[in-house]
Amino acid sequence: MARFGGHLISGEPWFPEEGVCCAEQLSAEFRRQMVELVRAGRTPEELAKEFQPSAQSIRTWVRQADLDALAARLNNRPRKCLGYRTPAQCVALTP
Repeated sequence: MARFGGHLISGEPWFPEEGVCCAEQLSAEFRRQMVELVRAGRTPEELAKEFQPSAQSIRTWVRQADLDALAARLNNRPRKCLGYRTPAQCVALTP
């Protein structure tokens, strides 16, 4: 029986003790690995068949990862109006 990200890949439920497979219960590491596989060229539909979360859930994880990367890029860009500090630095200085 193969494993991916600590999860069994055999058609069994992800959480046998609960008997459910709910996208919200999957680990952040598993979601990150799914996003990496999509970015490497696999389709959400292929991954859904192989690993059981729905294709829509996988698409949502990819979209959220893109938004998180954009927010990090914007929050780490120095701004003239902030004295050439980043917004993240200004928030860290706030008591």
